[in-house]
Amino acid sequence: DWDLGTTEGGSSGSPLYNQDHQVIGQLHGGYASCSSQTSDWYGKLSVSWTGGGTNATSLEPWLDHAGTGQTSVNTLVPGGGCGSDPECDDGLFCNGAETCNGTSCTPGADPCPGEDCDETADVCVPVACNNNGTCDAGEDCIICPNDCIGKQNGNPNRQYCCGDDTCEKSEDSNNCAVDCGDPATCGDLVCDSPEDSCSCPGDCGAAPTSEDGLCADGVNNDCDATTDCDDGDCAGDTACDSTCLDAGAVCSSNKDCCSNLCKGRGGSKTCQ
Repeated sequence: DWDLGTTEGGSSGSPLYNQDHQVIGQLHGGYASCSSQTSDWYGKLSVSWTGGGTNATSLEPWLDHAGTGQTSVNTLVPGGGCGSDPECDDGLFCNGAETCNGTSCTPGADPCPGEDCDETADVCVPVACNNNGTCDAGEDCIICPNDCIGKQNGNPNRQYCCGDDTCEKSEDSNNCAVDCGDPATCGDLVCDSPEDSCSCPGDCGAAPTSEDGLCADGVNNDCDATTDCDDGDCAGDTACDSTCLDAGAVCSSNKDCCSNLCKGRGGSKTCQ
């Protein structure tokens, strides 16, 4: 009986359903509330579809331009539930990715735990000045001194501020990645400083098996803890045939010393 029942105030426009979960009508009148058991009026689309026979009194000319004759609207996939994750996606980023679990949708998890979420850009935004010891995007040494290193007093030429997009002074990838970039990671196939063939052959290539021929570059090329002429591989290398004096030996000029540094006062000079 369409004349019985009431609707609490504020719900005008509530739909009328059939047993197949289809909308077949809509509340169109009445002033009922919980304190006034006055009748409401629901109208079935099928009754008003061609009612009156004119455009002014019928719904069909307004709602069915294609002439389908359809007088109901589906609200659920037949059988209910879901069959795949995309069916559960509500199009929002900040409430996580919904999944289809059996035949029902499971809400997503917070995609940005401990951070703010930007729904417009679909990105997580670090909470500024969270005192986590890392200078994150949006932080700098002025507003977040606990997270970002910097020096803002004294000689202007010695001042710097982590978070100003310039890698300078005491900043490096370890203490100010936001300005200097992430630290080198062995295994990323890029040979970044301070990686070398000894510490990261996978990125920088295999080290040579001998120091021979590389005895004057100041590098421990073969990774055996000895460098240049101190390495036995360089015993016959011409770069190591030198008559220079070691530190502490008496000298008369810089060229006498292996360090090229002869210092002293008066007639007593030694290699440094």
